[in-house]
Amino acid sequence: MYLRNRDFGVSPRGSAAAARRSLFDYSEVGTAIDWMQSRAWGGNFIVFLYKALPYIIRQALKHPVRFSKWVLAVYLLTFSNWVLAVYFLILVGWLALVYATTPR
Repeated sequence: MYLRNRDFGVSPRGSAAAARRSLFDYSEVGTAIDWMQSRAWGGNFIVFLYKALPYIIRQALKHPVRFSKWVLAVYLLTFSNWVLAVYFLILVGWLALVYATTPR
């Protein structure tokens, strides 16, 4: 990420900031997360969630339609009939295939 941005003429500081935004640095966590990580029930999963949640929220706000299909899929798999969920996933895959093969 850093080298790609540098090739496009982005400053070193801007390239480093973009690389930090797209990669998880597990050493940079708050004190509460650090405390939870040291406990047996917290583990590293809480750190991943702490790092991934801002990215997920940013993408959900930036592309709500693209994000909503996955929320609906999880909802259908969790709370509804599994046949309907499989049908929905097949439909999403078919729509993605049609969209990818449509000339622009």
